[in-house]
Amino acid sequence: MESNALWSASAIAASCSFVSAATLRQSDHRSAQLERLRRHEHIAEEREVANFIDDTFWGFGPKQSRNLLQMLGLTRYVIPIDSRVLKWIKDIGFPVPSSSGLLGYRDYFEFIEDALNELCHRAGVYPCILDAAVFGSFDVVEWTEENAAW
Repeated sequence: MESNALWSASAIAASCSFVSAATLRQSDHRSAQLERLRRHEHIAEEREVANFIDDTFWGFGPKQSRNLLQMLGLTRYVIPIDSRVLKWIKDIGFPVPSSSGLLGYRDYFEFIEDALNELCHRAGVYPCILDAAVFGSFDVVEWTEENAAW
């Protein structure tokens, strides 16, 4: 990703109306967190930044923090697990009961995420590709250039 395409933490914070002035003053720390994602090769870095967002911004949870990072193009390993993914893993015979209500709990979310990462590792694909495939499999409308934009 080109460096000009990477949003700084202060740009992200400025775009969120609920962010306080005190939060904006911490932008150097946030910029450092996002910068780490440009050079990583493992889930640990992505997860640490996703958890930082979850812990720092009111209203964010495990899924929302991963959605933000994914929309910014900063992740490969952490994915926003939702009901589509849970239905998919149930359909393929995942041996543990899945529950949308439990996804708000970080330990449960990361347990499911770890299992999906292992599956992807064995299949030789990034989890973000699996996420896109699962998400797309639930679409009933064909993707066009017009409806593919955020």
